[in-house]
Amino acid sequence: MKVRNTKIVAFSVCMLLFSCLHRPPRVTDFHEEEFSGEITVLEADRDKSKLYELSTQGERSTETATIDVSFADLERVNHLESGDWVEVSGVLRGNMLHEAHLWPSLRQGSVTTGPQRTIVLITQSANRTLRCSNATMNSAVFTAANSVSAYYGENSYGLVSVSGDVTGPYTIDVGDKCNRSKWADQADAKATAAGVNLGAYDNRLYVDPAEGDSLCSAGGLSDDGSPTATPVPGKGWMWVSNKVCDSPHYLVHEMGHLFGENHASTSVDAYGDASSVMGGNSDFPENADLIPTSPHFNAPGKISVGWLPASRVQTVTEGGRYRVAFLASASVGIQALKIQKAAGKGDYYFSYRRAVGFDATLRPAYLDKTSIHSWNGRTSAPTFLLGTLGDGQSWTDGNVTVSQTTHDATYAYLTVSFP
Repeated sequence: MKVRNTKIVAFSVCMLLFSCLHRPPRVTDFHEEEFSGEITVLEADRDKSKLYELSTQGERSTETATIDVSFADLERVNHLESGDWVEVSGVLRGNMLHEAHLWPSLRQGSVTTGPQRTIVLITQSANRTLRCSNATMNSAVFTAANSVSAYYGENSYGLVSVSGDVTGPYTIDVGDKCNRSKWADQADAKATAAGVNLGAYDNRLYVDPAEGDSLCSAGGLSDDGSPTATPVPGKGWMWVSNKVCDSPHYLVHEMGHLFGENHASTSVDAYGDASSVMGGNSDFPENADLIPTSPHFNAPGKISVGWLPASRVQTVTEGGRYRVAFLASASVGIQALKIQKAAGKGDYYFSYRRAVGFDATLRPAYLDKTSIHSWNGRTSAPTFLLGTLGDGQSWTDGNVTVSQTTHDATYAYLTVSFP
């Protein structure tokens, strides 16, 4: 296929969880390199491959091009439509991504509820010691006040519980490249030999060996792990690097992908919405403050996984005054306003954030304000932060204007007007 450069503004392609490729792959190069990142569907070829727009970001400069993608399992991409964002990995040779593997942003909208049994498998080499002991990982994932378990209990309004066990460390052959799937295979084999019943768990979390800190670009990674054509929300594999093995942000973010959640984005940054744990690029030095944080999913993110029910989302079609309860705790009142866009697919969502529970870790820029998001309604799609409103501030797209008049400990009070 002929390579063509595109002129449209596209979003950055980053390694899954917070780390961008150090050098963007150029589709006119014909050497081979591993690739993992986000791409946008342009056109579907159900028989052979998919055609994508590829946007890469390296050293903060963006390039876009068109490539062909050859999938290892075509049955798992039949639901994709033009305009979807998806996450893939494979081997890039020239303008073809070969044996592409799908990552969990492709999941189709099933609700994740109930117990999520999770096993943590710690790996190590024979030569390097680990940062995180079994006790450290047990605390970070299951027992601490800011653990993964505590986070999802609160973020899901009690609909999800995370429990499980920590096992290992298992000594593996690391090699000289980042190969998390092979490291996982070795850990699985050793755990099984030690009598661990891996089939008793919904999710597996692997802690990389210390060498992974230099071998792997991404601080974390997720895979739905499903052997079938349809991924199963809440079931899969996660990896976290040794250097951030106890980071709430990394641990919670990766499990969020397994629950079907895509990234919290802005129009210029795939991870630009730090009001959600699914955003915020912690590998950039200026975002190091996010590593110990784990704020709630944003409002459309909660809707997409089924945790914020329709009874607490008010569709607004008329001008007037409205109040919105803060997002961090379950409420009997309205917790999000939804306004249909005048043109194009999707809707606007307005929600109120306060320093309550895990949202106490939010940056001040989001607190006591109304967050404005855009989302196209598909679970496989990211959410987009458009801005925030403090008291006396307004936002408009030319067809609707929304203002935050005031707020208190429970509600933000909004005024909506249409032309």
